[in-house]
Amino acid sequence: DFPVNKTYINIDYRKNRVKNIFECLLLVAAGAILFTLPNPNFLFKNGLPFFAWVMYLPFLFLIKKSSLKNCWLFGGLYGSLCVGFYAYWLYNYNPLCLYIALVLAFTGIALLSLALKGLEFLFPAKAWFMQFLLLCSFEYLRTLGFMGIHYGLAAYTQWNSKLLLQTASLGGVFLL
Repeated sequence: DFPVNKTYINIDYRKNRVKNIFECLLLVAAGAILFTLPNPNFLFKNGLPFFAWVMYLPFLFLIKKSSLKNCWLFGGLYGSLCVGFYAYWLYNYNPLCLYIALVLAFTGIALLSLALKGLEFLFPAKAWFMQFLLLCSFEYLRTLGFMGIHYGLAAYTQWNSKLLLQTASLGGVFLL
């Protein structure tokens, strides 16, 4: 048997942990940018609707990559960045509105992240399908109630496609 150098193992563990955190932060940034691009934003007045078809992929990879202990934090950062990027104009309306929206987004997406991570444990074989259903349900739920806001829904990014708008007339925006 070879003697184990605990210092080497500890350094290797720290390198992997730092690398994982860095990769998760990259996924947070990429996800927030992809979420912002299809919506009207400060770069593209009408948004780039084709990005809506892949806008949640970095977020879902983030959930898969992060640990249960950290997924809420990364998810909350993702939610706050998304709102900060696509609803920046709230600051001009009333700065307090933007701050409240950032806190609500952080809290909501952090809880969603925990639920999505939990689905990986509950349904290991079909987690992707269950996560898709939960994500769609979350988009619906965030439009309800006093604090409900429709701005930023994935389906609303397709406003310029006549075929998709006609499809939505059959079952509403959530069919899309």
